[in-house]
Amino acid sequence: MVDQLDIQTVHLLGNSMGGHSAVAFTLSWPERVGKLVLMGGGTGGMSLFTPVPTEGIKRLNQLYREPTIENLKLMMEIFVFDTSDLTEALFKARLNNMLSRRDHLENFVQSLEANPKQFPDFSPRLG
Repeated sequence: MVDQLDIQTVHLLGNSMGGHSAVAFTLSWPERVGKLVLMGGGTGGMSLFTPVPTEGIKRLNQLYREPTIENLKLMMEIFVFDTSDLTEALFKARLNNMLSRRDHLENFVQSLEANPKQFPDFSPRLG
């Protein structure tokens, strides 16, 4: 895409899976990346400081397997620093949105079963 748009240098901000994608792009084309900012993204390798999978990933996976208000709340307790703005209406709206695309939920669960690791380990390529 950056070639098609004739963009020589990009600044990447990656969150979660987008962070992993941003690292992959940066490792493949470091000369094209000006700045790289990661939020909650990883390199797919083992963590020196946190057990893997993280509690957030465990709760996310549980939510996709069993999409309930209770599991959504458990996940949001980990994903959101200040939960004071999370209302019942917001939880219901998010859950209804998830349930409207059961195919997405099922595809995600199937992909986890087919490939539990999900991401290649980039840590050997890091300097």
